[in-house]
Amino acid sequence: MTGEQICIAAELACIERLSREEALQHIEDRLLKEPNDAVRRALKRTYHNLFERKELA
Repeated sequence: MTGEQICIAAELACIERLSREEALQHIEDRLLKEPNDAVRRALKRTYHNLFERKELA
């Protein structure tokens, strides 16, 4: 695994343990600090998926 893959996997594992609201806030905060574009794309995808879950419910 590359460094960015490990970073993405670690972030996703952390996000899974949070409530929906905490996860969205965590992703927003992380997006502001993350310099790696691949990690940012993965975080944006996860944010969108979490946000859509609420809209569908």
